[in-house]
Amino acid sequence: DDMLSVIGKLNDIDQVYSIIRGEEGPDREFKQTFRLPVGDIKKKEFEVMSSRISAGVMKVINSFINTNGGDLLIGVEDANHDITGLNPELNHYFGGKRRTLTEQKDKFTIEFSRKLNQAFLERFVNENISYKFVDIKDEVCVFHITCKPSDKPCIIQETSKLLSFLNGNFFKRSGSESVPLNGQEKQDYIDEHFYNQDLDKNTL
Repeated sequence: DDMLSVIGKLNDIDQVYSIIRGEEGPDREFKQTFRLPVGDIKKKEFEVMSSRISAGVMKVINSFINTNGGDLLIGVEDANHDITGLNPELNHYFGGKRRTLTEQKDKFTIEFSRKLNQAFLERFVNENISYKFVDIKDEVCVFHITCKPSDKPCIIQETSKLLSFLNGNFFKRSGSESVPLNGQEKQDYIDEHFYNQDLDKNTL
């Protein structure tokens, strides 16, 4: 699968299944939703849970960019890799006015793009993050986010509301976790991961 993906022989659906066949790790993660709480959530807790879920997505994206890149699939349960689809979320937030599924996807993409541009500088959005819907079967779609590693440290720029749900504004990937780095640990990682590599190349 990995070799076929590199040479462009896997179509979008095959790529999704190839990612799902692997475990969560340094270069892949699964989320069931982007911001819709799942399960029996009290009304007063809904908005807080929603903000926490979307903040978690931004955290994963940040950690991929600051490490070695990776793929995030939204619409897939992380526990068992079942494809639940993003359709319930699309219908919840954008299903009014008898919108078609295509219209709901367009609305979602606009909202997702807005969140990205709040969280990251334009250069990272344009150069390191790509995303698309993949239709797995009728009325079941997932959102595939691909992150390329950056040659510069990526800092989350968002408002205090987003940062209140995170433990920092800079994350790296460690196994299947997005780990916050702060203080000296953050500076040491930036020096080693980003700038010492440049010095090594110049030495060569």
